[in-house]
Amino acid sequence: MNKKAKRSDINNTACTELKELLAERTGTVSSDWHLTFRAREAMQAVFEEVRKVRGDGSVILQPFTCSTVPEAVLASGMDLCYADISRQTLSIDAEGLKHGKDTSGASGNAHSVILQHTFGIVDNEKSAAIRSLADRYGMLLVEDSAHCAGRMASDSDGKPLADVSVHSFGVEKILPTQFGAAVWIDPDMKDRLLHDAITDHFNALPATDANASASVSSYITRFRILSHLPSAVRKPLRDRWIRTHRFIPAVAETELSGKTVLDPSVPDDRVMKRVLDAFRDIDLNENQRKSAAELYRKAFTDAASAFTVPASVLTGDSQSLLWFPLTCCSNEDAMKIHDALNKAGIYNSTWGRPLLFPGVADDEIFRFNDAVSGCPVSKKCSDCIVLLPTDKDPQQVSEIIKTVRQAI
Repeated sequence: MNKKAKRSDINNTACTELKELLAERTGTVSSDWHLTFRAREAMQAVFEEVRKVRGDGSVILQPFTCSTVPEAVLASGMDLCYADISRQTLSIDAEGLKHGKDTSGASGNAHSVILQHTFGIVDNEKSAAIRSLADRYGMLLVEDSAHCAGRMASDSDGKPLADVSVHSFGVEKILPTQFGAAVWIDPDMKDRLLHDAITDHFNALPATDANASASVSSYITRFRILSHLPSAVRKPLRDRWIRTHRFIPAVAETELSGKTVLDPSVPDDRVMKRVLDAFRDIDLNENQRKSAAELYRKAFTDAASAFTVPASVLTGDSQSLLWFPLTCCSNEDAMKIHDALNKAGIYNSTWGRPLLFPGVADDEIFRFNDAVSGCPVSKKCSDCIVLLPTDKDPQQVSEIIKTVRQAI
């Protein structure tokens, strides 16, 4: 049995400072921010309250996403409804949302839509269109800022567009902390009953259990131990550690089957100190990524015959991107670039390949056939995308650009 910690045992110093930094960065108020151990459980908590207030229904989301997003929906008891993405933003678009609303569940009863800023691409104009449709359909707009922690879509006055905004500090995110998440709840949410229900839920979350909390500091060590063991020993040991919360992987096998590993919870000070230390350097982090993205943008603006770059990346101001995306003409072309980069010792993420990355174990539970058949742009991106790293200096970026050009 996992040892439970009392919420009163949490030292709130780092938590308070982090919420203040998030509020300052986003032009919001710190009291509207809530901290959780992981983002997937935060989303689960939100949708649990949506279901309680509005009844059974579905959540509209894009299939070009991590499997932990639909897992959070399933864990809440809500149904999944997939909508296609825009080539311009790699995020759900207006037509996709309209189609999703028309086909959601047996009765078209969609209560929420997830707006994902894929790879940190934030398009305020396109996001505003989703906001408008969410209002028309009476849906809660949940913003997935996992790839751009501390950034949110906003209107012309700088006010956040979302009803709820979820920010992740997990594995392969802007901040290299493995754990930690933050949730912003709009104090002006139109549905006051739902606002109060979601806020009360987060205010009442228990502390993360002691084993899971302690696993944060031992994550790298246990990961290395497992990677050096023969498979006959590794799997049962890994399963036991996960079951007892002594090792919390990025995605556990049980989660790929639609089940959960942890309940929603509040992290202790150890987790938040890690996040806070990384967050203090976020400007340097983002500036480096923004500079790298700008160099890629200049190099690949006119390369449409080989691949395309989302229009929202090519226009307007440079953005801090987690990865710089290239959508090739074919999977074969994508693999040529991928293999060339690997041969040059350049890590390029496989995020999004396959859909519901890193793939799910139970297609039926996750409605995987719906995700593939009804979302051709998502499928094309999943088959043909190449992701270039942005945490590189100009010389490294130059070498990556050279490698890509030689590969095509």
